[in-house]
Amino acid sequence: MVPREAQGFLTERERAYLRDERPDITNPRQVRQRMRERLRATLRDLSLLFERMDDRDLRQTVTADELSPEYAYERSLALLFRMAILADDDLDFESALWNGISETYNRHYPDRTVDVHVEVVESQRAQVLEEALSKLESHEFLTDTELRVLLEDPDTDYADVRTHVLRRHMASPQQLTQYVRKHPTVIGGGFEVIDQGPTQRSTDTKPDLVGRDADGNIVLVEVNARSDRDAVATSVEGLEYLIQDYGGEDRVRGVLVSVEPAKSLDVLLEGSPVEYRSLAEQFDLEDR
Repeated sequence: MVPREAQGFLTERERAYLRDERPDITNPRQVRQRMRERLRATLRDLSLLFERMDDRDLRQTVTADELSPEYAYERSLALLFRMAILADDDLDFESALWNGISETYNRHYPDRTVDVHVEVVESQRAQVLEEALSKLESHEFLTDTELRVLLEDPDTDYADVRTHVLRRHMASPQQLTQYVRKHPTVIGGGFEVIDQGPTQRSTDTKPDLVGRDADGNIVLVEVNARSDRDAVATSVEGLEYLIQDYGGEDRVRGVLVSVEPAKSLDVLLEGSPVEYRSLAEQFDLEDR
Protein backbone atom coordinates (compact mmCIF):
# COMPACT_ATOMS: atom_id res chain seq x y z
CA MET A 1 0.00 0.00 0.00
CA VAL A 2 1.33 3.44 -0.97
CA PRO A 3 1.75 5.60 2.17
CA ARG A 4 -0.51 8.63 2.35
CA GLU A 5 1.33 11.86 1.67
CA ALA A 6 1.29 14.63 4.26
CA GLN A 7 -1.27 17.37 3.76
CA GLY A 8 0.22 20.29 1.86
CA PHE A 9 -0.82 22.75 -0.78
CA LEU A 10 -2.37 20.01 -2.95
CA THR A 11 -5.04 17.52 -2.00
CA GLU A 12 -4.56 13.81 -2.68
CA ARG A 13 -7.04 14.13 -5.55
CA GLU A 14 -5.16 17.04 -7.12
CA ARG A 15 -1.82 15.24 -6.83
CA ALA A 16 -3.31 12.26 -8.61
CA TYR A 17 -4.71 14.54 -11.31
CA LEU A 18 -1.33 16.20 -11.96
CA ARG A 19 0.38 12.80 -12.10
CA ASP A 20 -2.21 11.53 -14.60
CA GLU A 21 -3.25 8.87 -12.10
CA ARG A 22 -6.95 9.88 -12.06
CA PRO A 23 -8.23 10.01 -15.65
CA ASP A 24 -11.75 9.44 -14.27
CA ILE A 25 -12.04 13.01 -12.90
CA THR A 26 -15.25 14.35 -14.37
CA ASN A 27 -14.56 18.07 -14.04
CA PRO A 28 -10.83 18.82 -14.57
CA ARG A 29 -11.61 22.50 -15.16
CA GLN A 30 -12.93 22.80 -11.61
CA VAL A 31 -9.85 21.01 -10.25
CA ARG A 32 -7.53 23.46 -12.02
CA GLN A 33 -9.54 26.46 -10.85
CA ARG A 34 -9.32 25.38 -7.22
CA MET A 35 -5.56 24.90 -7.52
CA ARG A 36 -5.18 28.39 -9.00
CA GLU A 37 -7.21 29.97 -6.21
CA ARG A 38 -5.27 28.14 -3.52
CA LEU A 39 -1.93 29.02 -5.12
CA ARG A 40 -2.81 32.72 -5.07
CA ALA A 41 -3.74 32.45 -1.39
CA THR A 42 -0.54 30.49 -0.69
CA LEU A 43 1.62 33.18 -2.27
CA ARG A 44 0.03 35.73 0.08
CA ASP A 45 0.67 33.38 3.00
CA LEU A 46 4.34 33.03 2.01
CA SER A 47 4.74 36.78 2.42
CA LEU A 48 3.37 36.51 5.97
CA LEU A 49 5.61 33.53 6.75
CA PHE A 50 8.65 35.47 5.52
CA GLU A 51 7.82 38.36 7.81
CA ARG A 52 6.72 36.47 10.92
CA MET A 53 8.01 32.89 11.02
CA ASP A 54 10.92 32.28 13.41
CA ASP A 55 14.34 31.21 12.10
CA ARG A 56 14.12 28.18 14.39
CA ASP A 57 10.94 26.94 12.73
CA LEU A 58 12.25 27.64 9.23
CA ARG A 59 15.49 25.81 9.97
CA GLN A 60 13.66 22.76 11.30
CA THR A 61 11.46 22.80 8.20
CA VAL A 62 14.28 22.73 5.65
CA THR A 63 16.55 20.36 7.60
CA ALA A 64 13.94 17.61 7.89
CA ASP A 65 15.31 14.27 6.65
CA GLU A 66 12.48 13.73 4.19
CA LEU A 67 12.92 17.13 2.49
CA SER A 68 15.66 17.18 -0.14
CA PRO A 69 17.42 20.46 -1.04
CA GLU A 70 16.11 20.08 -4.57
CA TYR A 71 12.52 20.37 -3.42
CA ALA A 72 13.25 22.81 -0.61
CA TYR A 73 14.98 25.41 -2.76
CA GLU A 74 15.58 24.64 -6.43
CA ARG A 75 12.08 23.58 -7.47
CA SER A 76 10.48 26.34 -5.40
CA LEU A 77 12.60 29.00 -7.12
CA ALA A 78 12.00 27.30 -10.46
CA LEU A 79 8.23 27.55 -9.99
CA LEU A 80 8.43 31.24 -9.07
CA PHE A 81 10.67 31.92 -12.08
CA ARG A 82 8.28 30.06 -14.37
CA MET A 83 5.38 32.15 -13.03
CA ALA A 84 7.39 35.34 -13.57
CA ILE A 85 7.99 34.42 -17.22
CA LEU A 86 4.26 33.84 -17.71
CA ALA A 87 3.13 36.98 -15.85
CA ASP A 88 1.03 39.36 -17.98
CA ASP A 89 2.93 42.39 -16.72
CA ASP A 90 6.27 40.85 -17.72
CA LEU A 91 7.55 40.71 -14.14
CA ASP A 92 11.27 41.45 -13.84
CA PHE A 93 12.39 38.31 -12.02
CA GLU A 94 16.01 39.49 -11.72
CA SER A 95 14.89 42.57 -9.79
CA ALA A 96 12.41 40.57 -7.73
CA LEU A 97 15.11 38.08 -6.72
CA TRP A 98 17.59 40.85 -5.99
CA ASN A 99 15.05 42.70 -3.86
CA GLY A 100 14.02 39.51 -2.06
CA ILE A 101 17.58 38.64 -1.08
CA SER A 102 18.32 42.21 -0.02
CA GLU A 103 15.14 42.42 2.05
CA THR A 104 16.03 39.19 3.85
CA TYR A 105 19.28 40.72 5.07
CA ASN A 106 17.81 44.15 5.76
CA ARG A 107 14.84 42.81 7.73
CA HIS A 108 16.19 39.69 9.45
CA TYR A 109 20.00 40.01 9.46
CA PRO A 110 20.70 43.77 9.66
CA ASP A 111 24.16 43.18 11.12
CA ARG A 112 25.27 41.51 7.86
CA THR A 113 25.84 42.93 4.39
CA VAL A 114 25.35 41.29 1.02
CA ASP A 115 26.20 42.20 -2.57
CA VAL A 116 23.75 40.65 -5.04
CA HIS A 117 24.19 40.36 -8.79
CA VAL A 118 21.57 38.53 -10.83
CA GLU A 119 21.49 38.22 -14.61
CA VAL A 120 19.19 36.01 -16.63
CA VAL A 121 20.00 35.84 -20.35
CA GLU A 122 18.00 33.90 -22.91
CA SER A 123 20.03 32.56 -25.85
CA GLN A 124 19.54 30.32 -28.86
CA ARG A 125 20.97 26.81 -28.64
CA ALA A 126 23.62 27.51 -31.29
CA GLN A 127 24.85 30.53 -29.34
CA VAL A 128 24.94 28.58 -26.08
CA LEU A 129 26.90 25.76 -27.75
CA GLU A 130 29.44 28.21 -29.17
CA GLU A 131 29.97 29.84 -25.78
CA ALA A 132 30.17 26.46 -24.03
CA LEU A 133 32.82 25.16 -26.44
CA SER A 134 34.85 28.30 -25.85
CA LYS A 135 34.60 27.88 -22.08
CA LEU A 136 35.49 24.21 -22.32
CA GLU A 137 38.63 25.01 -24.29
CA SER A 138 39.74 27.66 -21.79
CA HIS A 139 38.75 25.53 -18.74
CA GLU A 140 36.16 28.05 -17.53
CA PHE A 141 33.13 27.18 -15.39
CA LEU A 142 30.19 25.71 -17.34
CA THR A 143 26.58 26.19 -16.30
CA ASP A 144 24.20 23.22 -16.23
CA THR A 145 22.54 24.53 -19.41
CA GLU A 146 25.86 24.77 -21.25
CA LEU A 147 26.81 21.31 -20.03
CA ARG A 148 23.53 19.83 -21.25
CA VAL A 149 23.89 21.44 -24.69
CA LEU A 150 27.43 20.09 -24.97
CA LEU A 151 26.37 16.56 -24.09
CA GLU A 152 23.55 16.71 -26.65
CA ASP A 153 25.93 17.86 -29.41
CA PRO A 154 27.20 14.82 -31.39
CA ASP A 155 30.50 16.53 -32.30
CA THR A 156 31.58 17.38 -28.74
CA ASP A 157 34.49 15.40 -27.29
CA TYR A 158 32.92 13.41 -24.46
CA ALA A 159 36.26 13.05 -22.65
CA ASP A 160 36.68 16.83 -22.35
CA VAL A 161 33.19 17.26 -20.89
CA ARG A 162 33.79 14.32 -18.57
CA THR A 163 36.96 15.89 -17.17
CA HIS A 164 35.20 19.21 -16.66
CA VAL A 165 32.33 17.58 -14.76
CA LEU A 166 34.77 15.65 -12.62
CA ARG A 167 36.70 18.73 -11.59
CA ARG A 168 33.51 20.65 -10.93
CA HIS A 169 31.64 18.04 -8.91
CA MET A 170 34.61 16.46 -7.10
CA ALA A 171 36.17 19.71 -5.97
CA SER A 172 36.24 18.96 -2.23
CA PRO A 173 37.42 16.07 -0.05
CA GLN A 174 33.84 15.61 1.17
CA GLN A 175 32.56 15.12 -2.38
CA LEU A 176 35.32 12.65 -3.19
CA THR A 177 34.75 10.71 0.00
CA GLN A 178 31.01 10.54 -0.64
CA TYR A 179 31.63 9.29 -4.17
CA VAL A 180 33.89 6.48 -2.93
CA ARG A 181 31.31 5.47 -0.33
CA LYS A 182 28.61 5.25 -3.01
CA HIS A 183 30.91 3.55 -5.54
CA PRO A 184 33.23 1.24 -3.53
CA THR A 185 34.39 -0.50 -6.73
CA VAL A 186 36.63 2.54 -7.21
CA ILE A 187 38.85 0.91 -4.59
CA GLY A 188 38.36 -2.62 -5.93
CA GLY A 189 35.97 -5.52 -6.04
CA GLY A 190 34.82 -6.66 -2.60
CA PHE A 191 35.78 -3.43 -0.86
CA GLU A 192 33.44 -2.53 2.01
CA VAL A 193 33.51 0.60 4.16
CA ILE A 194 33.58 -0.18 7.89
CA ASP A 195 34.42 3.31 9.24
CA GLN A 196 33.62 6.55 7.47
CA GLY A 197 36.42 8.43 9.21
CA PRO A 198 36.36 11.89 10.82
CA THR A 199 33.78 14.46 9.75
CA GLN A 200 36.27 17.23 10.46
CA ARG A 201 40.03 17.34 10.32
CA SER A 202 41.89 17.34 13.63
CA THR A 203 45.52 17.30 14.71
CA ASP A 204 45.40 13.51 14.85
CA THR A 205 46.12 11.81 11.52
CA LYS A 206 43.17 9.64 10.51
CA PRO A 207 42.16 8.12 7.16
CA ASP A 208 39.11 9.46 5.36
CA LEU A 209 37.66 5.95 5.11
CA VAL A 210 38.55 2.60 6.62
CA GLY A 211 37.39 -0.54 4.87
CA ARG A 212 38.03 -4.21 4.31
CA ASP A 213 38.78 -5.89 1.01
CA ALA A 214 37.65 -9.29 -0.26
CA ASP A 215 40.68 -10.98 1.38
CA GLY A 216 39.93 -9.49 4.80
CA ASN A 217 42.73 -6.92 4.72
CA ILE A 218 42.23 -3.51 6.30
CA VAL A 219 42.11 -0.78 3.64
CA LEU A 220 42.89 2.82 4.58
CA VAL A 221 41.52 5.32 2.07
CA GLU A 222 42.73 8.88 1.74
CA VAL A 223 41.14 11.30 -0.74
CA ASN A 224 42.85 14.30 -2.25
CA ALA A 225 40.75 16.73 -4.27
CA ARG A 226 43.55 19.13 -5.15
CA SER A 227 45.57 16.60 -7.19
CA ASP A 228 48.69 18.82 -7.38
CA ARG A 229 51.99 17.06 -6.79
CA ASP A 230 52.78 18.66 -3.42
CA ALA A 231 49.36 17.78 -2.00
CA VAL A 232 49.55 14.23 -3.32
CA ALA A 233 53.07 13.80 -1.92
CA THR A 234 51.83 14.87 1.51
CA SER A 235 48.90 12.43 1.29
CA VAL A 236 51.19 9.56 0.26
CA GLU A 237 53.51 10.27 3.19
CA GLY A 238 50.55 10.36 5.59
CA LEU A 239 49.18 7.06 4.28
CA GLU A 240 52.57 5.37 4.62
CA TYR A 241 52.60 6.39 8.28
CA LEU A 242 49.04 5.13 8.78
CA ILE A 243 49.81 1.76 7.18
CA GLN A 244 52.50 1.16 9.78
CA ASP A 245 50.31 2.54 12.58
CA TYR A 246 47.50 0.11 11.71
CA GLY A 247 49.71 -3.00 11.58
CA GLY A 248 52.10 -2.84 8.63
CA GLU A 249 52.06 -3.69 4.93
CA ASP A 250 51.38 -7.41 5.48
CA ARG A 251 47.98 -6.67 6.99
CA VAL A 252 47.03 -3.20 5.76
CA ARG A 253 46.60 -1.59 2.36
CA GLY A 254 46.68 2.15 1.74
CA VAL A 255 44.78 3.63 -1.19
CA LEU A 256 44.93 7.25 -2.32
CA VAL A 257 41.99 8.48 -4.42
CA SER A 258 42.42 11.63 -6.46
CA VAL A 259 41.36 13.21 -9.74
CA GLU A 260 44.34 13.16 -12.06
CA PRO A 261 45.41 10.16 -14.19
CA ALA A 262 47.86 7.86 -12.45
CA LYS A 263 50.57 8.32 -15.08
CA SER A 264 51.07 11.93 -13.97
CA LEU A 265 52.03 10.74 -10.48
CA ASP A 266 54.18 7.69 -11.24
CA VAL A 267 57.34 9.20 -9.78
CA LEU A 268 55.67 10.01 -6.45
CA LEU A 269 54.28 6.49 -6.11
CA GLU A 270 57.40 4.60 -7.15
CA GLY A 271 58.57 2.32 -4.33
CA SER A 272 55.63 3.29 -2.08
CA PRO A 273 53.18 0.74 -0.64
CA VAL A 274 50.39 3.24 -1.35
CA GLU A 275 48.08 2.35 -4.22
CA TYR A 276 46.54 5.05 -6.39
CA ARG A 277 43.05 5.27 -7.84
CA SER A 278 42.38 7.93 -10.46
CA LEU A 279 38.82 9.12 -10.63
CA ALA A 280 39.48 10.59 -14.07
CA GLU A 281 39.97 7.04 -15.31
CA GLN A 282 36.82 5.63 -13.69
CA PHE A 283 34.30 8.45 -13.34
CA ASP A 284 31.05 8.18 -15.32
CA LEU A 285 28.88 11.19 -16.11
CA GLU A 286 25.83 9.20 -15.08
CA ASP A 287 27.21 9.16 -11.52
CA ARG A 288 27.22 12.95 -11.12
